[in-house]
Amino acid sequence: MTTSQITASRETQASILGESGSSAIAVYTVIVNAFGNVMFPEDGSDPIDPTLLWELAKEHFRVTIPEENRNKVQALWLASTTPAFYDDPLACAGMCTSIASGSLGDVIEGYMQPPDIDEMLMAIREVGMVVEGTELEGRPFSPAVRAMMAAVAGDDVLDVEDDFFEKHREQIMTELTLLGVAPGVIERALNASVLPGDDRTEPAMRY
Repeated sequence: MTTSQITASRETQASILGESGSSAIAVYTVIVNAFGNVMFPEDGSDPIDPTLLWELAKEHFRVTIPEENRNKVQALWLASTTPAFYDDPLACAGMCTSIASGSLGDVIEGYMQPPDIDEMLMAIREVGMVVEGTELEGRPFSPAVRAMMAAVAGDDVLDVEDDFFEKHREQIMTELTLLGVAPGVIERALNASVLPGDDRTEPAMRY
């Protein structure tokens, strides 16, 4: 989905980049649309260094990009190029937190603290959108990641407010529509999200 042409003005794109509350997928879409050729080089060269990427983005869009948004993009970038989100519970936990809030997560007594249920669900949806149409689409979560997700869900999974999923979906649709992404492309990407399929988490993850 992120390879789709966006038609919004540079000012509109800058407003998405400059707002720390923007969804990860919206910020990522802006950055990939502008710099995808150096983030995903097709000539076998190394991807651009993230530090240089953010310098170019600041100059191109003439906006200061909050650290939270830089973290969101880098988490989705990693999720789109490696299977870590699906295979490694530690990497998955960190990416969930970064995608949802732009935080790098908390490490207490040497251990990465797990995401909360909202962060986990947001990340599953947005990673699913990013990998739509790639070899990672439909990749199952490893047993270790499924166990982490089930532990996060716990006994309170069904207490998550029903409108949480719809609000998240509406934010994504609003921001991507503002950027000029075609409605059909947005819907197809939203429907590409992969759920873990665990008996305790799946009912609350259907959105």
